[in-house]
Amino acid sequence: MFALRRTSGVSSLLSSPWFVRHGQAERPALRLFCFPYAGGNASTYAEWASRMPGNVDIIAVQLPGRATRLREPAHTDMTRLVAELKSEVLPLLDIPYVTFGYSLGSRIAFELVRQLQNTGGPEPRLFIAAASRAPHLPSRMLPTYHLPDDLFLAKLAALNGTPREVLENSQIMQLLLPTLKADFRVADTYQPPGTVLGCPLAVLAGLDDREVNYPDLLAWRELTLQFVGLDYLAGDHFFINQCGTLLADKVSQLLHENALQRTTA
Repeated sequence: MFALRRTSGVSSLLSSPWFVRHGQAERPALRLFCFPYAGGNASTYAEWASRMPGNVDIIAVQLPGRATRLREPAHTDMTRLVAELKSEVLPLLDIPYVTFGYSLGSRIAFELVRQLQNTGGPEPRLFIAAASRAPHLPSRMLPTYHLPDDLFLAKLAALNGTPREVLENSQIMQLLLPTLKADFRVADTYQPPGTVLGCPLAVLAGLDDREVNYPDLLAWRELTLQFVGLDYLAGDHFFINQCGTLLADKVSQLLHENALQRTTA
């Protein structure tokens, strides 16, 4: 039988290295958990609090191996990663919540919700996947995590998500490569069974994304009984960097239409 730990959600948040709170909603009606793309960190969502409803807590997930957790080894296995994350997130599920994942982050969020659902845990009011194929589909791309550094860096450059000045700085890249390769290993090897989620599910994508095609995106509707829809924004695979404000506004709209009304009713 599932039971939440009797711990204050905010106090658990402040004590956990897994989360960064952006904004300070005094009496949050909803928590929005934001999951990063491969190599990303919690700072990606630092500006989102100003674009969201005032009663929404913005909780960015900080995975090991980056930013404030740079000295910790990054996970290379999805199941172990989410098992640790799940134990940390449980105290924060004392109020309704929504998940937003970007690229790999969408699949991390899916595995978390899948595990929660399998153990009778609370489901999100809404699941938002962005820039990601449905996780039960095999990748159309060949694995890259095992490539020599020069070929791996060429793949990163093609994705257009890492600034060129960072890619060309050998000292920085030697520091970041272990985490990047670990994240890509998780992305390349994770393929769960097609579990159907009980919550509504929305998908967002970039118009010029060459990494994820329309069938990959539309396959998310096979994983929910309540498919909200698929919407496109301008940009490529990293449209989060190219039109971040529009993306945040779109997420805010989805919260209003699919989660907050049910929470405050």
